[in-house]
Amino acid sequence: MLSEYNSLQKDFSRLLITSDGYQLNPAYNKLLGLQKTMTKACGRAFIEYDASLSKQKERVSHGIHLKSKKGKHKGLPSDGTVWRVSVKTLNFLLNGLLDYRQTIEHPCMQRCNELRGFVRGNTANTTVGSIVLTITDTLKNTLIEISKGYRNPSLTQIFLLNNFHFIQKRIKESGLLSKDIKNSGFVSLYQKLMDEAQDKYSSNSWDRALEYVSILDSEKILKRCEKKPDGSLEPDRWAKASIKSKFKEFNERFAKQYEDQSVWSVPDADLRSQIRNRNMKKILEAYEQFYKAYHRVQFSKNMGKHIKYTPRNLKAMLESLLPD
Repeated sequence: MLSEYNSLQKDFSRLLITSDGYQLNPAYNKLLGLQKTMTKACGRAFIEYDASLSKQKERVSHGIHLKSKKGKHKGLPSDGTVWRVSVKTLNFLLNGLLDYRQTIEHPCMQRCNELRGFVRGNTANTTVGSIVLTITDTLKNTLIEISKGYRNPSLTQIFLLNNFHFIQKRIKESGLLSKDIKNSGFVSLYQKLMDEAQDKYSSNSWDRALEYVSILDSEKILKRCEKKPDGSLEPDRWAKASIKSKFKEFNERFAKQYEDQSVWSVPDADLRSQIRNRNMKKILEAYEQFYKAYHRVQFSKNMGKHIKYTPRNLKAMLESLLPD
């Protein structure tokens, strides 16, 4: 539609026929009517595109949540990667829409009631910027809604992180932030969304496991251990059971998260590095303190059965999580 309107606009001055400088002949009136009709059609097209994006919530919720039939790609990506609709939407905005910037910013287009109503309420500096903000806001809301289809709350946040980062990165690369949406708060909004998703991912993934490697009660437990000549510690029955339980619970919960997240995907290298670094800081630091407190305690005849992870191999496992 924009292509057709653009062609008409380019040829408009050549096709204009005036009679006396004041009265326009029927040919001009027909062209003017066609221009108004196409302007309204363009405005409605944006409204319809935005509405179809919003309707994706229903398509996903009534489709296949985590499984895709070959060739049909219904539902959510099972590995939490960037949603195909996010890719299509940003391609439309940045590879298609920007080619018609001059057409969209034309006074006739800006006077279109349909378009003015569509972009009302945002803080962009241009009509192009307003369209981008309106559609990306609908995409954001759609992503939040459909992410509820994941059964694993950690995967929900990985999906949101992947998509929010993708949107933010594509908009930054487009150059729109330098003028069109310079003062819109776009960057701060998406940074806030990503920070919230990262915090929720981290909490949902690791908080339960880390409860068991807390050293808050280590003094109480270690007081019930007898120091041997070789430097090792011999715990009494209660201390032995307590330490075994801590390792067992951590091992099981960490192993489950590792198994799940080994098949999730974070395709962007920078985002993947950010998530891994936060995992490392949160988990490894806590586990190192726990390991240091108890690795000399002889709480089992088969220590390897309970101490499945050293800080070194735990670090290696965390570095391999969330492949691209």
